[in-house]
Amino acid sequence: HADSGECFAVLASVLLRLLDTVLSANYVRIPLERQTESQWVARIQDEHLLSGAHFYLAASGEVPERKLVDELPLRMKVSGAEEISTLVNAALPGLPMTHTARPPAGLPLRPGLQYYHLEKSGRLWDSIVRSNNVAIFVPADFKGVRFELMAVTSS
Repeated sequence: HADSGECFAVLASVLLRLLDTVLSANYVRIPLERQTESQWVARIQDEHLLSGAHFYLAASGEVPERKLVDELPLRMKVSGAEEISTLVNAALPGLPMTHTARPPAGLPLRPGLQYYHLEKSGRLWDSIVRSNNVAIFVPADFKGVRFELMAVTSS
C-alpha cells in the first residue's frame, strides 16, 4: 500500500508486453543493426515481405515528441544500403515516409512511440528490393532516438 506507484508501473509493463505478444501476429519485427553513430541497416530475410507487407519505422527516445513528428521524416534518410551514402553526401531526400498518428491494429503502442509509413515506390524502394535491406541515416541532433522496423502483413 505504501508504494503502489511502483506496483502499478510493473503491472502496466507486464500488460503492455502481453498485449504486444497477443496482437503481434500481423507484423514482423525486422532487426536493425547499428553500423555507425548515425546509420542502421536491417536485412530482410523474407523476400515476400517486400511485395506483400506495409513497412513502418517506429521511433522514440530522448528528443521532444514534436521534433520526432515534424522534423524526423524530413531529415532522416531511408533507402537500400547501396544508396544511403550517396543520399547523405549529396544531401538528397530519402524514401518518402508519412507520420502515422494511428498505426495499424496490432503494432505495439507505447507512450512517445511515433510511427512512419514507408512509401513502397520509386527508385529508392527499388534499391531496397534489389538489396533485400533497409538502411537508415539519422542526423546527429537525433542522437538518443531508438528505432524499430516492422513489416505489417495481412494475415
